[in-house]
Amino acid sequence: MFLRSIFQRYAPFGLKRGVRLLKRRRRSPQTPLPPEIQALVQALAREQEKSEQLLLNILPASIVYRLKNEPRPIAHGYKNVTVMFADIVGFTPLSARLSPRRLVCLLNLIFSAFDQLTELHRLEKIKTIGDAYMVAGGLPDTHESHAEAMVELALGMQEAIAHISQLTGESLSLRIGLHTGPVVAGVIGIKKFSYDLWGDTVNLASRMESQGINGSIQISESTYEQLPQGYRTRALGEVEVKGQGRIKAYEVVSRRVSEAVQCTRSFGATSIAPSFADRRAACTRSVSVCDRFA
Repeated sequence: MFLRSIFQRYAPFGLKRGVRLLKRRRRSPQTPLPPEIQALVQALAREQEKSEQLLLNILPASIVYRLKNEPRPIAHGYKNVTVMFADIVGFTPLSARLSPRRLVCLLNLIFSAFDQLTELHRLEKIKTIGDAYMVAGGLPDTHESHAEAMVELALGMQEAIAHISQLTGESLSLRIGLHTGPVVAGVIGIKKFSYDLWGDTVNLASRMESQGINGSIQISESTYEQLPQGYRTRALGEVEVKGQGRIKAYEVVSRRVSEAVQCTRSFGATSIAPSFADRRAACTRSVSVCDRFA
C-alpha cells in the first residue's frame, strides 16, 4: 500500500519527472527520504538506465539525444558518406537446408562478429535486411577517413566469414559493395524507430553489391578516389547500373601492408579491442552452441 501511494502521488508528473522529484527530496537535508522511498528511487533509476541502454543499442547516441529534446522527425543531409552492403552468398539454399534454430544461430554468430568490427572502426551499422548487412561511414558523427575505414571493415568481414566457415564446416562467403557520395539520414515515424538512409548513394552501393563477384569487394570510382595508398585493387572497367547508366568500378584485392600491420588494422591494437585470440575463442564457443541445433 505504501509503494502504491507513492506511485499514485507522482504518477501525474510522468515517470522521469517523478524520479527527479524523488531524487530532489532525497538530496534535501530538511526532508530526508525514508528507506522505502530511497529503495524506490534506486529501482526506478535502474529501470531508466536499462531503457536508455536499449535505445542506444538501436539508435546512435547523438540521435537518441535529439529524439529526447526534439519530438519531431529528424533528418540531416551529408555530402560525403560511404555506404556498404554485404550479402551472404548462397543464403537461400543454405536456409532451406538448415534447421530454423541453427540458421538463426549461424546468422547471429556472423552478424555479431560484423557488429564488433563495425564498432572497432567507428562506423555506423544501419540495419540487417534478411542476410544482408548495411553499414555507413561518416555519419552521424564525422569520420575523416570513412572510405578507408569502410574498406578495412570489408576486408575484416571477409576474414571473419572465412574463419566462421572453417569452424562451422559451412561454405560461407560474402559479396560486398561500396559507394561514396551524399545521403539523407534520419528517423521518421512514431513507432519502432530506426535510423535510415536515403538517396542515390544508397542505391549505388546496393548495385555495387548485387552486381559484384561472389567473394569479392566491389567499390565505385568515388570510393576508389578517396582511398589512400596501401591497397591492391583491380580495375573492372565500366559496369551497367540500373537507373544510373555505366559507371567505373574496382575490386579491392588486398592490403599492401605487412602481416603485423594487417593484424593490427583488422583486430585493433587498443586496450578496448579484444585480441584475435579472444575473438577466435568467443567464436569457437558460439559455434559449439550452434552445433547443438544441427
